[in-house]
Amino acid sequence: MMGNQMGYTTFMIRLFAHCSTCLEELPKNLAPQDFSWIECGINYDKKFQVNCIRHDTVLLIFDMKNLPDGYINSLKREEENYE
Repeated sequence: MMGNQMGYTTFMIRLFAHCSTCLEELPKNLAPQDFSWIECGINYDKKFQVNCIRHDTVLLIFDMKNLPDGYINSLKREEENYE
């Protein structure tokens, strides 16, 4: 997704996660969002994991059971009308 085409969901993110090696290799004509190659999902320990595919490394792991009660529901975005 090009920087000038970002939608509402992009603006919901307060802090982006990127692979530090990808950031070192980032071409000058690209934004980190355009260069990143990540995947995410639930791993064998039932934790949410984010990986860098390009460098075959784990970036983040979240233990979902440690989130406060109601945290996921508190992240719901405000309803908007789209045409």
